[in-house]
Amino acid sequence: MERVAFKLNRGTTGVRQGGIWSPTAYKIFINSLLQTFERNQLGACIGPIYCGIPTVADDVALISTDPYELQTMLNVQADHANKLRYLLSEQKSTILVYNDKLPKSWSLNGKSVTLSESAVHLGIDRNITKNAGVKEVVNKRRIPIEGEIHKKILKTFGNIIRNDKSVEREIAFRQLAMKDEKSGSWFTKLHNLTVIYGLPSPYDIIENPPSKISWNRLVNNCINNHFLQNLKKEAKEKSSLKYINFNDSNIGTVHNIWKSSGTDPYSINMAAIKVKIATGIMILQYQRSRFSKNCISAICPLCNIEPEDMTHFILKCEKLSSIRNRFMQELKSLLVDCNKPPLLIQELFDDKENLLHLIIDCTSYHFLTYKEQVRIETLTRGLCYKLYHKRLLLMSE
Repeated sequence: MERVAFKLNRGTTGVRQGGIWSPTAYKIFINSLLQTFERNQLGACIGPIYCGIPTVADDVALISTDPYELQTMLNVQADHANKLRYLLSEQKSTILVYNDKLPKSWSLNGKSVTLSESAVHLGIDRNITKNAGVKEVVNKRRIPIEGEIHKKILKTFGNIIRNDKSVEREIAFRQLAMKDEKSGSWFTKLHNLTVIYGLPSPYDIIENPPSKISWNRLVNNCINNHFLQNLKKEAKEKSSLKYINFNDSNIGTVHNIWKSSGTDPYSINMAAIKVKIATGIMILQYQRSRFSKNCISAICPLCNIEPEDMTHFILKCEKLSSIRNRFMQELKSLLVDCNKPPLLIQELFDDKENLLHLIIDCTSYHFLTYKEQVRIETLTRGLCYKLYHKRLLLMSE
């Protein structure tokens, strides 16, 4: 017989922030709040399923279809926070209103809550516009979840028709023969998917199914190409994306901005700033003026000379010239080291638009090799990062 000695050591510290147990531990902490919402059915439901307060750790989203109910939810949340003595971040608290243009307002602890057109929750950009996420997809080069679901459906159909003498294959024959589009059958919806993505009709391949490898490859290529073309079409309509090269995008290929940053945390932070500039997320004074319908001046708050757009911020503002001049000289020297013709270098630096494309996304220029693009991206990433933080420093003074 073996004896096993066990000693329980009681911990004296809490769960480490960001640790594996952190989300679960925090849910236990605010479980009474979650139960209060669900018990009183405060918030949205999908059929009989309650989904009014999706929560991960301290990231809480309140979902409601009634503005008065949402105010009640905010009041309950505030009372719970005051009772347990934790603070609710006013800066991070915001409200997105979908499909309702009537003016409304909500308060939290007696203060008005900001209404926004977009907000980030759990790393996902929630946007009230129909083109939500286009900039992020251009940057990450991934197809939406809809495409991944369609891939699963089509590949499952391939597995069914290859399984000879199976019940599922017999059902497929019957459903395709008997059901029309109004029936809502899974197989008729499958037929619609093949039309959308330009794939062979299920009626044509059910008797002579393709191999698993060839069918899966065809499905992946057709769906990826479909969403890629739609993505490029939407991106062309966005003026804020004019400096990023989306024409050479391919599904699954990481953009040079991220790829060149490697795994170094400091480089990744700089790349995040570069992405804001490349995708037009960085709000300058010119955009503030447009959003306010010219109630706010578009003039650069640093130099007070001309409107602060992307060209002015990166290439013109005198207050940022001390940082800019050093990087520009290094950029010109780098092109010389790459044996680029002097006339080409001069043309790049004399034209503001050409120079902006070179700084923001040099992959637009196909005369650069991949190694040269990485070197230029590494240098311009530092330039954008320094300009961004110098601007913040001057505006805070």
